[in-house]
Amino acid sequence: MSQSVRIEIPETLFRELEKTLDKTVFSSVNDLILFILQDYLDKQSDGQVDARGIDDQAIRDRLKNLGYL
Repeated sequence: MSQSVRIEIPETLFRELEKTLDKTVFSSVNDLILFILQDYLDKQSDGQVDARGIDDQAIRDRLKNLGYL
């Protein structure tokens, strides 16, 4: 296992994530955050998300709904 570092998030965000745990397969907020971050990085490297975190498919869907595509 690789070494880890400590990060800080606002307590309000932590509490919101805690509330969602029972709706997921994750047993801790830490596991949920690790999944979210890894998923983001995977999507970014696949070109599904640009540097600002925008999902390309969501943009295409929005443009199609507006009649541009």
